[in-house]
Amino acid sequence: MKIVLLLTGELGINILSFLSESREEITGAITLKDQDDIFKDKIKSICNHNSITYVEVDKNENILPVLQKMESEIVLSVYWPNILKKEVIDLPEKGIINFHLSFIPFNRGSNPNVWPIIEGTPAGVTLHFIDEDIDSGQIICQREVEVSITDTAGSLYEKLILEMTEMFKSEWPAIKNREFELKKPNLDQGSIHYRNQFKTLDKINLDEEILPLNLINHLRAKTFEGKKGAYFIYEGKRIFVTINLEAESLR
Repeated sequence: MKIVLLLTGELGINILSFLSESREEITGAITLKDQDDIFKDKIKSICNHNSITYVEVDKNENILPVLQKMESEIVLSVYWPNILKKEVIDLPEKGIINFHLSFIPFNRGSNPNVWPIIEGTPAGVTLHFIDEDIDSGQIICQREVEVSITDTAGSLYEKLILEMTEMFKSEWPAIKNREFELKKPNLDQGSIHYRNQFKTLDKINLDEEILPLNLINHLRAKTFEGKKGAYFIYEGKRIFVTINLEAESLR
């Protein structure tokens, strides 16, 4: 089966590595110019080593002409941040499968590693076919992931990446042979979030009364390695705060 990948980040590298090591017929890999060089360089290296066509695009670029030049029966959208247009969705014969780091129907949309911490909703990973709405297509398979009180957005993200990688490796033979039962998500019971909602977590208002656990969860949700975290204003300065949690058993 001829596969094209739309991929970015650590998860994209994991899936590309697995498929290339499995000697699958990957006819192209498309990634974004606007991502860390460490990810781009690794993706490019894997592609060069396996003679896979490698293309970088701008985040707002129309990828339809690029995809049309690649022979694809199926497209895998692996941590691809952009919404795909109908003409792109309709192009591959066997559809486009999205790798979403949430337990759909919960936390569709952006920052799915954040909202389980804030809202107490289930966390997990889902493989589903893409349709014209946001993370609403029929589900191929999914797994729930436990959220610990000591998890931050960063540690939960790593859990989700690992679980998605393992699930895909396990389910790929069935996906490849079309041996799966699709499930329609119940979107009435779930939740969806947009990028601008995450921005509301940036600032801590020192004049606002807040329960200690809610403040802890706020800080957990804004703690991610390499990021500044939440901030508050004090004496004309922004003070950034992250959190480090460690559990030990009571004796």
